[in-house]
Amino acid sequence: MPSRVATALVIAVIALISGCGTGKSGAGSGTVGPYDVEQLELDHGDFTIEGVAGLDGGVAVALVSSENGGADLAVVSHDAGVTWQSVETGLGSHDPPETYTDYWPTLLHAGDWLIAVKPVRADDESSDQDTMGESSAPPTAQSFSADGGLTWHPLVLDAASAVTGVLSATTTPSGELLVGGYRADSSTGQYDAAFWRGSPGEPLTPVALGTTSGLAENQMIIHLASTDDRIIATGRDGRLPGESGLTGRDRLVTTASTDDGENWIAVDGVPDIADIGELTVRGATVYLEAFYAELSLAPGESAWSEVPEIDFSGEPGSGAYREASAVVLPTGDRVATWVDDDACDCSVAYAGIMKAASASAQELKFETCADTSLRGEKSVGPPVLLGSDVLAVGTCVHHDDTVVAIAWTEDGGRSWATVRLGAVDGLQDVVASHRPAYGTIAFSDSVAIIGTRDDKLVVTRLTA
Repeated sequence: MPSRVATALVIAVIALISGCGTGKSGAGSGTVGPYDVEQLELDHGDFTIEGVAGLDGGVAVALVSSENGGADLAVVSHDAGVTWQSVETGLGSHDPPETYTDYWPTLLHAGDWLIAVKPVRADDESSDQDTMGESSAPPTAQSFSADGGLTWHPLVLDAASAVTGVLSATTTPSGELLVGGYRADSSTGQYDAAFWRGSPGEPLTPVALGTTSGLAENQMIIHLASTDDRIIATGRDGRLPGESGLTGRDRLVTTASTDDGENWIAVDGVPDIADIGELTVRGATVYLEAFYAELSLAPGESAWSEVPEIDFSGEPGSGAYREASAVVLPTGDRVATWVDDDACDCSVAYAGIMKAASASAQELKFETCADTSLRGEKSVGPPVLLGSDVLAVGTCVHHDDTVVAIAWTEDGGRSWATVRLGAVDGLQDVVASHRPAYGTIAFSDSVAIIGTRDDKLVVTRLTA
């Protein structure tokens, strides 16, 4: 059963939000193209947003860290971002790590479940081991919610007191929760890829131990995705150094299971690279992001196929286009947005339209941003359908601050307009930075953008 999670489009930035409680004052209102816009300022303080998620029924959740502990609060809305409340996740009592710089708290979603994951000290009281041998990966603590973030409970793994880490989650075709990550191996002093399965509230049971345990070097499961008939996993294997991609990392590997995670078979067709292997499901097809290449796995196929590059009339940066991010219009045309940072010391945002016999693209210049560099640092997230139009949320540099900007098309992708939020009468800029911290959550007739300004959480709602 594929995930019922609504589209949650997270753009990588850091934000601080400002006190604890429900939604407070309106911060502004205005009009952006065909959309009515309202900004809501929440009275929260000194928190870092670690991730956001959207669920069916107008549910939006942001996982935040406060000065009281990492990933200790969830800020929740059950009315498509109109009002908000904060609740404790139960993770605040675990100390954050001091040395694990490559790991941070995250919010996972699988079906109707939300999982808050937080790295903890290797000598944290939640663990019976002081170290992970030669591993640089920290143990994690995790909580789950089954009611859209309103209440949280410990997510317990049956791991025989081994140090464990959770990195990914999905639902199995039969409807159970499956989480993936790593598990310390006392016999090798390293760690193995690991899966646990079950129903939250009961300890999740290890599965696939016969194919994941006791291997040389380090392995881990990084991403999981499900279709109606199988589960796809991506991870790293220290026995296979990557030939290209992220230097100093282990090779990307992919596997599939058709029996709810009991057994796994390698999926061929992945290049010898080191990458994180992010997965996206569209319909019954799974897409894999693999270091400047996009691969697809259609139903019934046992090997990845490279998605052909599209010729956008020679537009620079078109090689960064990803089919997995495209939206399909009622006409059958596909519209996509993407970012290229390979051609210059900058990042350039693009939008493209793919018709049956042609394709074209254009640069999204965000000209209302006062960026003094040659081409600037501009970013754009995947597009969403809002009413009869297409909207994408991005960022640009304005007087040395990275701020939220909007791009939209009212003619099916042939032409695009852009604007910085603060350039709109009645609205104010929302400042962004580098970690997954503000996000865009698309609902049936509105979009909620979670960002910050002056140490306060700001929710910007666009309604068709």
